[in-house]
Amino acid sequence: MFCPQCGAQNPETANFCMQCGTALKSGVSNPSPIYEYCQILVEIEYGAFGDRLRCYAEATGPSGIRKFGHSRWFGKVFGDYSKKELDQLTDGKEKLAKELLADGWEFLPPDESKVYKFRKRVT
Repeated sequence: MFCPQCGAQNPETANFCMQCGTALKSGVSNPSPIYEYCQILVEIEYGAFGDRLRCYAEATGPSGIRKFGHSRWFGKVFGDYSKKELDQLTDGKEKLAKELLADGWEFLPPDESKVYKFRKRVT
C-alpha cells in the first residue's frame, strides 16, 4: 500500500504511513504528533585566568534530555565581552542553527528569551 501523502510504501496491514504518519485507512484518525524540542544555549567554563564560552544544542523529548552539537570554545580575559567575542558567539549560534535545520529540525518563532528554539517530530 502506498501513502497518498508522501508516496512511501507501507505494509497492507498498516493504519498509518511509516514515513509521514498519514492515516491510510478510512475511519482511522491520526494520533497527535510527538515532538522533540531543542534550543541553542551557551555554556560558560570559568577559570583562574579568564572564562571560555561555547554554544551547544540541548534537546528534550520522549527519551529525556540530551546535549549534542557545539561550537568551538572561545575565551576572554576578565571584563566585558568585546565585539569580536560577541560576534564569535553569534556565529556559533548561527552555525548550529544551520546544522539543525539541515537535520530536519523546524525553527520556532522567537519569544522574549531570544533563545534559538526548534522542534522535530519523532512520531
